[in-house]
Amino acid sequence: MQRWFAAVVTHRGGAAAGVRAAARSGLAAPAIAAVGPTGFRRAARVRVYADAWFVRLREVLGGDYGALRSWLGERAFGRLARAYLAARPSRHPNLNCLGAALPLFVGRALPGDAFAAALARLELAVTHAFDAAAEPELSPDALASVPPARWPRVRLGVGASVRLLRLPAAVVDYHTAWRAGEAPRGARVGQVTLCVWRQDDQVRQRELARPAGQLLRRLQRGLPLRRALDGLPTSLPIDAWFAQWRADGLFTALR
Repeated sequence: MQRWFAAVVTHRGGAAAGVRAAARSGLAAPAIAAVGPTGFRRAARVRVYADAWFVRLREVLGGDYGALRSWLGERAFGRLARAYLAARPSRHPNLNCLGAALPLFVGRALPGDAFAAALARLELAVTHAFDAAAEPELSPDALASVPPARWPRVRLGVGASVRLLRLPAAVVDYHTAWRAGEAPRGARVGQVTLCVWRQDDQVRQRELARPAGQLLRRLQRGLPLRRALDGLPTSLPIDAWFAQWRADGLFTALR
């Protein structure tokens, strides 16, 4: 009965389509009274659970993508969520994974709204940063213990929560205002590099100079420091970048 009920309630086409699909797959329908004690027919009772399942999944998406929901409006977000869940039904026991493909889906479903797709990318980065495995931050003593001659070969481990994105500045401004519960103000133009990470159980974000973002991305890839610095002008405030990143807890290992 449980397998039949799950197949019917979670079917992307609704309860009626789920009943037909279950029959075709050989799942036997349980003995449910045609009319229940409250007067509801069997199909109506099953449909209540199917509708509740969709509402729950939409709530999960709306929680993970609150700024996108605000940008699109309730009705448009509801249509998007229904289309997404039909195309990508929940298959993982952890609902944190439910919206993982939504940014890509938004780009295809709303090709004229690049703002929405970029906003979804930012919100997914926030979710990933929050859910990433906890790691101890690299201590100042560990950094100070490295002999100067070894630094060119050092590989700095960047925390699993760190996400680097290249986004329209207007998207970052909108998301910042939404998080603060404020109305968006005049939006900036152009692109920015944004670092999103978790520290002290809080998701944080910081805009980086583009060369700083390039350097941090190279370190993420596991390049030794000398190779990571290749091509960057020596006039850049690299020491200040590293000091800030260490204070932000971005580094978790020395190799």
